[in-house]
Amino acid sequence: MSDTKSKKETRLKIGLYLASSALTGLLYLTLFFILTKVIRLSVLVAVTITYISSMSFYFIANKLVVFRKLNPGKLKKEVFQYIIIAIVNYLITVAIVKSLYVFTQEAFSGTIFAGVVTVSMTYFVFDNVLFKKSGSD
Repeated sequence: MSDTKSKKETRLKIGLYLASSALTGLLYLTLFFILTKVIRLSVLVAVTITYISSMSFYFIANKLVVFRKLNPGKLKKEVFQYIIIAIVNYLITVAIVKSLYVFTQEAFSGTIFAGVVTVSMTYFVFDNVLFKKSGSD
């Protein structure tokens, strides 16, 4: 594969990743707003429900659209690895949201900051571990 084609594919993949991240963030913030402001759930419960919902969308969008990994034979392994990634990201998210909430008494800035941190880390893991191209892809 030529360098130009490889760079073009990398830019496209990063663009799609950022788009899926933005959509996931929009889903996350919208659901978080509904759960905390309309339904009035506690911040921790809202973060948990929102996180599980948005991360499920995120996995599917990245698997099928960004990294184009359609191999059903690897699905169980990918889901298991993704659950581990999601748990680590969840713990980071909760720690950031709770820490910032103590100082600001609002959770939205914490969720946005946590999103930036976890999106950055997750791209590296997706590209180099979970959805890494193998010789058979």
